[in-house]
Amino acid sequence: MQRNILFWFVMMFVSSFTFCQSIDIGFAIGSSTYQGDISPLGWRISYQGSKPARGLLLGYNFTESFVLKLGYYKTRLEAYDADAIDDWRPTRNLSFRTDISEFALHAEWQVMDHWQFFRNFSLKPVFHLGVGIFKFNPQTKYKGQWYNLQPLSTEGQGLPGSPDNPYKLTQWVIPFGFGLRYHITDRFSIELSTNPRKTFTDYLDDVSGNYYNLDLLKKYKGPLAAKLAFRGDENSPTATRPVEGQGRGNAVESDWYLIHTLTFTYRLQKGWPFRKNRQIRCPY
Repeated sequence: MQRNILFWFVMMFVSSFTFCQSIDIGFAIGSSTYQGDISPLGWRISYQGSKPARGLLLGYNFTESFVLKLGYYKTRLEAYDADAIDDWRPTRNLSFRTDISEFALHAEWQVMDHWQFFRNFSLKPVFHLGVGIFKFNPQTKYKGQWYNLQPLSTEGQGLPGSPDNPYKLTQWVIPFGFGLRYHITDRFSIELSTNPRKTFTDYLDDVSGNYYNLDLLKKYKGPLAAKLAFRGDENSPTATRPVEGQGRGNAVESDWYLIHTLTFTYRLQKGWPFRKNRQIRCPY
């Protein structure tokens, strides 16, 4: 269902190239950060634990101030309880990493002449809003080896007595944000932007709700699953073993990630990819 809806949007977007001429291509470099149950800080926008991010963009300019773009981004998220500012988090001792592959349709509004301050510096504020899908796969490291966490049901997902089903590794995402664009020439521009990603999953880090019965988890999924569900005894051999239903994470809020980028965009010459001197009328 998710892929069918996104495919429909993509086909509408690509079909517009048949009628319109103003096309942008670009690439982005930057960093990503994460906000969730293992994030080191309590607030949403943070640069701690940043990882490299990169992206490719293909856009169509409806007007000078409105652009619709297809974007593909790759990055990695990573966090450790050992780095947290909360005293109890190192005792929990959870950690994760996940690669992110995101494909989204973005609308961009370039505010042209509304603020004198930005005009003084030839800067143009840009607002972003989009919809897309992303893939992730949380892992953790144990005895020098990385393990996929979703198949282990560390919080009992899909097991008897658990209210939760196994979470899906492909999810919807809503990217939005704000940037400042500078036009070096009529065709070439650069933009510095920050774009949070609203997700609809609380399992980017494989941590959400409560501990499952560790004995049952060991029975159904094996000793590795039980070990990776509770890792407090690695820092303190006398750590109290959690009981079933004890809080492991915060299930009230979904996880977020943010991508901060410097984007380079080039507007292809008028008429590309159509034949020279061909008259094409844009219906918009």
